[in-house]
Amino acid sequence: MTSASRLRRGGIAVVLAAALAVALTASLSAGLLTTRASAAPELPPVTPEQLVASVVAAEPVALAGTVAVDNRLGLPAVPGLPSDGLTDGTSTARVWSDGTGDGRLAVPNDDGERTYVRDGATTWAYDSTDRTATRFPSRGHTPDADAAKNPAEVARTVVARLGATSVLRVDGTTEVAGRPAYTLVLAPEPGERTVLREVRAAVDAQTRTPLELTVLGAGTDPVLRIGFDDVTFGPQDPALFTFTPPPGATVRDGTAGTVEQPGPGG
Repeated sequence: MTSASRLRRGGIAVVLAAALAVALTASLSAGLLTTRASAAPELPPVTPEQLVASVVAAEPVALAGTVAVDNRLGLPAVPGLPSDGLTDGTSTARVWSDGTGDGRLAVPNDDGERTYVRDGATTWAYDSTDRTATRFPSRGHTPDADAAKNPAEVARTVVARLGATSVLRVDGTTEVAGRPAYTLVLAPEPGERTVLREVRAAVDAQTRTPLELTVLGAGTDPVLRIGFDDVTFGPQDPALFTFTPPPGATVRDGTAGTVEQPGPGG
């Protein structure tokens, strides 16, 4: 892989799809996006190839943080996704990861909260509004089953897939959620017919975790930005990555039949 490597024809669609995958993974609802990137810290020089390789090779780490998204793609609600899925506007959620594949996502909404918990082979989606808990195999391909993935790890997959086929450069350093980071830029082939200009990933200097992913279009403002407002790395409470439906909750298995969860003594 070299910095002169080019994005394949039509590859910008992959860029968009990958960025959307990050946003859809978060399944975010109404919230507030704050400014995360600020100072330009001094960091050791790194080539684009070295940075991509280090992102791909880095071990996932346990973390907790607030993830925010600013979506200006002009897309309506996407059919088949949860009602708190990708829509225009700004959104936020809390995310936790144990660094080994299990995770938790808490998504506020107007009437309560939607919670996603990935616990080994099972992913739970619980809506406090109607007290409905839905369980999926974690290896399934439904949006709910994918929701509790750590967005940073999805962003890592984006960088890994695009890094081998993009025009790469490191555009200095930045600070995201109080963490020093490198700015990795992945651009389409010159002359490719697309309204998208580049994808920018802020990569944590210490853990090599992607902290922010930004998609730039023809204008000066980003069309999609997803990243951490705050993040803390380190072991998390194991209880976060288990879920038991509350007494009286309705429990569903995917899209199959509905089973009422008995209450105490029931």
